[in-house]
Amino acid sequence: MVNIQYPNTLKVSYLAGAALKDENGDWIGGNTPEVIIYPESREQPNSKGAYVNGPDGKKIEFSSLIFVKGKIDGVPVGSSVEVFDGDHSILKGTVLKFSSNVFHSRIWV
Repeated sequence: MVNIQYPNTLKVSYLAGAALKDENGDWIGGNTPEVIIYPESREQPNSKGAYVNGPDGKKIEFSSLIFVKGKIDGVPVGSSVEVFDGDHSILKGTVLKFSSNVFHSRIWV
C-alpha cells in the first residue's frame, strides 16, 4: 500500500570513510561508497523560485525539496540523490542542504 503523505522512494549515494591527503597534500573525501534507501519520502518541486543558503552563505535556487518520514541520520552536502515514483526515476540531483527533526527530515536539491 502506498503511503499518501510519503509516496516516493529516495536513494542517497555518497562516499564515506576517513578523509585522506592526496599526493599534492589536498584533502579528499572518503572512498567507501554508501547507498541508503528511504522508502517513505515525498518530492516537492520548487515552483516559487525559492532559495536556500549554501555552505558559503550564498543564496542558491533549489529545484526540489525532499521530505523523508521521521528523523534520519545526516545526509552529507554534495551527496547524489535520486527519487523514484514506483519504478521510474522522477528526480536526480545533488544535496544542497539537510535538516532533520522528530517528524520529518528535509533535503534541498
